[in-house]
Amino acid sequence: MTDYADIPKGAYSIIAEVRAKPGKREDLRAATLPLIPLVRSDPKNLVYFFQEDRENPGASSSTRCLQRKKTLKRTITCHT
Repeated sequence: MTDYADIPKGAYSIIAEVRAKPGKREDLRAATLPLIPLVRSDPKNLVYFFQEDRENPGASSSTRCLQRKKTLKRTITCHT
């Protein structure tokens, strides 16, 4: 689904901004890029965008829109 008009009422979004630690840009890319097709293929996923900041190497952001809040609660995982 790529047309915002098709996103159902009650959908929720997750917006994440990530910055690689100094010297870890390629490690972060290697861990992140293979996940993109998995997220996009999730049947609960409505829209997913991943952007790398060209002016700030190692900085990226992603936006994911999900069907409902219940799905959102099960999706969020934090790693430190």
